This record gives sequence, structure tokens and C-alpha cells, in this order.
Amino acid sequence: MVYICTNIKTHPLAYVNNASKIVIKKLYNEAACLIEDSLVIADLHIGIEREFSARGISLPPSVREIKRKILDLLEISGASRLIILGDLKHNIPKANWDEYRHVSELIEEVSKKAEVVLVKGNHDSLVEHIVPELKIVKRLDIGEVTLSHGHITLCETGKYVLIAHSHPAILFRDSLGASREKAWIEAGFTEKGKNLFEGTSNLVVMPAFSPLISGIAFNSDETPLGPLFNHGLVDIENAGAYLLDSTYLGRIKDLR
Repeated sequence: MVYICTNIKTHPLAYVNNASKIVIKKLYNEAACLIEDSLVIADLHIGIEREFSARGISLPPSVREIKRKILDLLEISGASRLIILGDLKHNIPKANWDEYRHVSELIEEVSKKAEVVLVKGNHDSLVEHIVPELKIVKRLDIGEVTLSHGHITLCETGKYVLIAHSHPAILFRDSLGASREKAWIEAGFTEKGKNLFEGTSNLVVMPAFSPLISGIAFNSDETPLGPLFNHGLVDIENAGAYLLDSTYLGRIKDLR
């Protein structure tokens, strides 16, 4: 089922009791979603080009494309706030000169259009020094949704949990080889997870916003990142996978 919301095609990844009220609205063909009046993106990894360069791959900075897309989505959606769900920058534990320049320029430009909040990720060291005026939190709750990057332990969550960190993707294989496609993952919790997160019914893992990151293939032997997965709290096998265009691929166990 596809819904239209502020001129953006969306697909429901989570519901409240009233099925007509969508809690998390996934933007059609984008690694982004809307929660109330907030546009949510994650894993920009600004500065990752340096890592590619060290491997002998020369790439132009992706920050211009990222900034253009953010501004377009803010205008189309009418969102008044941008939430970056972790990993605004890439290099850890330090930051290179390009990150200082590009991160500060990006936040300065986007802040003219909307309030910007960073839910801090594991790559976001020194962001407080790069952009002192940026609002930075460890987690954020919007109604029934708890937002966290996904690299820290959670407790007392809302009914729905939205994380990033793993850059989820689905691996496709054929006679010519293999490829990865970014994907949204919607999962429930194991009995262990249900006991820990009583009342929490759904976990949504969002794909990376960076155009240079494909991600971890959930239907492979690769292990998703973070304590929710490392501690066996997520029912990965029965999790559903959606492509960016909202195509439902099926359960992870059927995609292996």
C-alpha cells in the first residue's frame, strides 16, 4: 500500500492502533522518513572519501549532493525539523580538515531552512567542536517512537524503535554475480528482547543516506551492528525487508 504525504509517496513501516494513522512514513525512493513534522535521515558519513582515497579510489566530496537532497526533501515535505540519526561525519576518533569545513557548511546551510538535531552516533566525535551551536542528544523520543543511532544500549523505549548504524541492505545474486541494494528492515523482538523492552512491538532499521554506502546485507552471514543484534534481542530471521521504492521483498530467512 502506498500513501501520499505532503507530495511524497510513502509506505507505512509502523502503525498505531488506528491504521489510518502512520507513525513512521518512509519517503518513496529515499533513505529518509517523516515522523510528525520531522524529517529523519542517518549515516551521512561526511568525509568518507578520505577512506576511499587511502584505498586508491579518488572520489569527489559527496556533501554537495547530500546537501541538495536534504534541502529538496525539506522543501517538499514541509518538515520544520531535520533529525540526523547519527554518523554525521565519518572519521574517528578525530576529524580531518575536510570534515571541519564540510560539516559546518552543511549544518549552517540546512539550519536556515529547519531546526537541526543530531542524535549522536559512534562516528560523531568532535562534532561539538566543529559545530558548537548544533543541538546534540544521545536519544530522542517523538510520541511513541524512540530514536537512537543503534550503537548504545537502550532501555525504557517507546512502542516503536527507529535505529540506523548497520546501513541495512539486501544481497542479490544471479549467474552474473552479486549486488547490494539499500533496504529498510522492519523487525520484531525475540523473547529475550520482549522481556527487556516490554510494550515495544516494532523495530525499524533505516538505510544510510550517504550515496557512497551500500551497507550490511541482512540476508547474508554478515552480522548487523549494535547491542540489539549482538545480544540476540532482534528476531532477524522473521524481519521484513523493503527496498527504497517500498517493494516488499519478504522475510530475511526467505531471502538467504
